[in-house]
Amino acid sequence: MLDVSSPDIDEHWDTTLGVLRELGADTGKVIVVFNKIDRPHDELARVRARSLFPNGIFMSAATGEGVEPLLAALSEAAGRHSRIVHLKLPPSRHDLIALAHAKTRILESQYDEEGNTLLTVALSGFYRDKFKEYQVTQ
Repeated sequence: MLDVSSPDIDEHWDTTLGVLRELGADTGKVIVVFNKIDRPHDELARVRARSLFPNGIFMSAATGEGVEPLLAALSEAAGRHSRIVHLKLPPSRHDLIALAHAKTRILESQYDEEGNTLLTVALSGFYRDKFKEYQVTQ
């Protein structure tokens, strides 16, 4: 995330890329976000940023303007790292059932005769370990 009103935006971008390289996170797609579009600033800076980053997302964290494109980009990026899995969650694990509803994309939901919740979900890598014990083959 870069401050579009900053006169040092090039330096900030170089620093960001350097940090990503140090973390080993510079090989994937980067979502470039320009914040503070609500502040009065040099319009030339915004035009220049748009020309350098035509796919950049311009937003204001203060007003919420431009948040929808950011959420869409993050959702798309998360979807690329999702895997379809089948889960069998016992009634006693209402915490995991709630987590599945909150943090996965549920494709199918059923209950078996023992009251287990059977879900087919698109699960991101971030949550795979939490559900690992309850994954089943179908």
